[in-house]
Formats: sequence, C-alpha cells, structure tokens
Amino acid sequence: MKRLLLVEDEAIIAFDLAEQLATAGFENVSIATSLAAGLAQCDACDVAVIDVNLGRGQTSEPIAAKLTTMGRPFVVVTGYGVDQLPDVFTTAPVLRKPLNFPLLVRELNRL
Repeated sequence: MKRLLLVEDEAIIAFDLAEQLATAGFENVSIATSLAAGLAQCDACDVAVIDVNLGRGQTSEPIAAKLTTMGRPFVVVTGYGVDQLPDVFTTAPVLRKPLNFPLLVRELNRL
C-alpha cells in the first residue's frame, strides 16, 4: 500500500479528508498541518496531496520542490487559479477548491 502524505493547514479539513481517503481505500495516510511537518514527512511518503496556502504567510512550495527532487508524485489543491501558482506546482495535477473528491481519488490512483 502506498504511503500518502496529506498537507493541509486546517486540521478539521485535514482529518475529514483523511477519513474520506481511508474510506476510499487509502489506508496509510499521514497528515501534516504545517510547512515544517510536511517537509519532515516527505521522506516517508510515496504520493502526496498538498494545499498551496498553509497559513501564517507560508506556502507549500518548499514541499512541492522537495517532492519533485525526490521524484515523488503529488496533487495540488488550491483556491488559486493555475496561472497564479509558482512553477513548482504546475508540473502536478491541480485541483481547485472546493475539492471534487472523486476527481482527487482518480488522480491519486493514476499517480
């Protein structure tokens, strides 16, 4: 089973999404609610779902860069338009908020 890292700064959203992912068959989901936690958990994942804006003026850009360097696929979740994202995010599938969960599952299974 692939190890999935979920990076989302809103804890309630993160836990809800992790529960939905578990119901969809993703059994090994870890949650990071901050930039530091996300960076620390990159090595322990096979695939990731990362929110762009992590609050407190931080973005997940360093996480995306690290995952890219490691060759780990990820899905980007954001309320921003694709044209507003730094280049490091545009190499991955980008899903807009509010999140279409079936589309997220399809993208994760594809990766």
